[in-house]
Amino acid sequence: MSNLILLDTALCLPSPEVEALLQGRMMAVIPPTFIHPGRSFALYPSISSINLLPDEQYYKSNLLIDTQKVSTQIGSETVWIKAWGKCELCQILNSSQSLKALSELTVWTTKALEQILLQRKHIFVAHLHVYLLSQPVEILVNSQSQFLGLPYSLRVSDNLPVLNDRTFTQRKRQLEKLEPPLHPELEELQSAIASLFLQNQPLKN
Repeated sequence: MSNLILLDTALCLPSPEVEALLQGRMMAVIPPTFIHPGRSFALYPSISSINLLPDEQYYKSNLLIDTQKVSTQIGSETVWIKAWGKCELCQILNSSQSLKALSELTVWTTKALEQILLQRKHIFVAHLHVYLLSQPVEILVNSQSQFLGLPYSLRVSDNLPVLNDRTFTQRKRQLEKLEPPLHPELEELQSAIASLFLQNQPLKN
């Protein structure tokens, strides 16, 4: 039985990172501040970037190729929200020795993570359980900040998880312990299947 949740806020993330979450390629975000576990929010893709490096150096090359194929449907006046996430854990990393392992489990390059650590002195890594909306929602573009107030509340459910509970629990353990992926080729296949599903998902009722 699915749980119904009312969302009033959205987490603003760079468009490539939202696509990676939707495809199940990763289950983490790096917010500028700590996110308390249990907090839920819509995932708002932004075309503006505050990244310290060009996207070609910030993200792994295969992510950039894939996100060119899957449109995030961002216009000059409106944006499509396709999913929401619940924070299950928020780690704090302050050692450069952890960055290579974090890169292996996410879409960021080690160089990008090193730049973030230099700027912030520590990195917050929020573990998100991501769920697709039954129908994408179009909203007006809002001012860009970490959290955005939605123009109206969204009633969502947890019956369309990007990663099932077993896979999410396994990935969460790997991320928490910074263990290398067990079967990266299977994870790539799962991401490809999720990408096909998103391309076939209707944008309007």
